[in-house]
Amino acid sequence: MHHLGRLVLISFVPLLAACSGTSSEQKSTTPATDLSKAIDKAIADGDFGRASRLCDSLNKAFPDSLDLRRKTIGQRAQIVQGQALADIPQADLQIAVLNQRIDSLSQYFREVKVSAATGSYFLEKSLSPSQLQTHKNSLQPRVGNNDMPWMISVCTVGGIDPYQITLMSPEGTELAIAKDNLNAVSTADDGIQTLVFTSCHCKSIAEILEKSATDKGYTMLVTGRKGKCSISLSPQMVVAIVRSYQLAEAKEEYGKALIAREKLERTLVTSRNQLANQAR
Repeated sequence: MHHLGRLVLISFVPLLAACSGTSSEQKSTTPATDLSKAIDKAIADGDFGRASRLCDSLNKAFPDSLDLRRKTIGQRAQIVQGQALADIPQADLQIAVLNQRIDSLSQYFREVKVSAATGSYFLEKSLSPSQLQTHKNSLQPRVGNNDMPWMISVCTVGGIDPYQITLMSPEGTELAIAKDNLNAVSTADDGIQTLVFTSCHCKSIAEILEKSATDKGYTMLVTGRKGKCSISLSPQMVVAIVRSYQLAEAKEEYGKALIAREKLERTLVTSRNQLANQAR
C-alpha cells in the first residue's frame, strides 16, 4: 500500500508542476523536487492551507529526501508568517467594530462605585442604584467585571428563599428559566433577600427579550423554597436587561479579540525568527 500510494503521488506531481506554470524547458530533477516547487508556488499565491498539505505530503511520500524535508521547515515558517499577515487585518477590523459597539452602548450606562474592595459596576441610566434597597420585590441587570461580566440581581421580601426566576410572556407563558443550584441567597438584617443570577444562568432570558417585537407585558416569576412572587418588567427594564447583556457580550468578545490579535503577533514574531535563523 505504501508503494502504491507513492506511485500515485509520483505520477501526480509532474502534472501538478505543469499546472503551476513550469515550462517544458524547466525539467524537474525528481518528483520530490516538483512537490517542493509546488509548495513554494502555493506560498507565493497565498494558498497557505494547500502549501501546508503539500509539506505533509512531501514528508510522508519522500522520507529519504532529507534536504527537501529540511527545506519544509523554512517553508512552514513562511506559511505561518503568511497566514498571520493575512489574518491580522481581519483581526484589527473585528477589534475596531467591537470597540465601536462598546462605545455606542456605553453611552446608556453610568459607573456605580461600590467600595475599594468590591469595585464597581455599570448600570443602565434609566435605573437607580438604590432600586434594590427598597422594601419591595425588585430586580436589576448589571454589567460587572471579568469575573462576573453580566448579572441580574433579584431582591425579595417576605423570606421566600429565592432560587429561580422565570421570564413570563405578556400572555402568561413560560419563556425562559434561570436557576441557582448553589443556595447563594443572602439575607440582610432588614429581611431583604438577594440572589445574583450570572450570565451563564440567565443568558436565555436576555436573548428572548432581545429578539422580542414588544417590550411590554413581561413579568419575572421568582420561585423560592418558601413561596413565590412576581415582578413586572417595565419597558425601561426590558431595554435595560437587553442593553446590559449586549454591552457585557461586546466587552467579552472584545477581550477575546485582543487575545487573538496578540497571539497572531506572537506567531508572526516566532515565524520571522525561525526564518532569520535559517538564513544565517
